[in-house]
Amino acid sequence: MSKENPDRVRENERYAVWEQTFVESIRERLAGQGYSNSGVTMNWVRKDGRRTYTVTVHHRQISSLAREEQEQLVQMLLQEKFGDEDCGMLIVLED
Repeated sequence: MSKENPDRVRENERYAVWEQTFVESIRERLAGQGYSNSGVTMNWVRKDGRRTYTVTVHHRQISSLAREEQEQLVQMLLQEKFGDEDCGMLIVLED
């Protein structure tokens, strides 16, 4: 039987739903920009009670974009609402 704190379990369940919804939204936005079939992975760490996420987007065509275009893509993706304003978010583009 798990001895994990019930509040922590509920928090993790809540975040899991947000994470899945967020990844789906990111994939839809990428498809709308011509990057269908993008790989999107999301990892997080907790530091000082705060979650910080790293979202990695994989798509071969992204590496051919100019640096400015890549930054615009990152900024567009950062506008996607994620469940908790107290979370940090880093988006990494890879081919």
